[in-house]
Amino acid sequence: MTTFDLSSVGMGTYLGQPDDKDDYDTYVALTYLIKSGSLNVIDTAINYRCQKSERIVGAALHSLLASDEHLGATSDVKLTRDMVFVATKTGYVPDDADAGIPGSTLIETLISENVITKEDVAGGIHCMHP
Repeated sequence: MTTFDLSSVGMGTYLGQPDDKDDYDTYVALTYLIKSGSLNVIDTAINYRCQKSERIVGAALHSLLASDEHLGATSDVKLTRDMVFVATKTGYVPDDADAGIPGSTLIETLISENVITKEDVAGGIHCMHP
């Protein structure tokens, strides 16, 4: 098993509007903090900013991992995926801001296609069915 140190502070992606401005701000902040070598803990979830937080975290990590840049100003260490801890959650069926689809539509579709049942959905918005 591989172990690594977690930064004492992480970056949360819960707050903000589901818009391009907050996507940009999150991307820039996350990229800067990880490249600085001072942060490697990211908190996100599919329901944060109507799916946009997880998507922008993914885009930032993809860009960083494809880069040849090193971490920190004097480091010779290149970022690898196993150097970043991403905490996420499951169960909440969110709206999709990019596609303009409410979470309730996805739930209705999954029920109509017999992927889940009404009984699998709690509170009209949570589903833990695999």
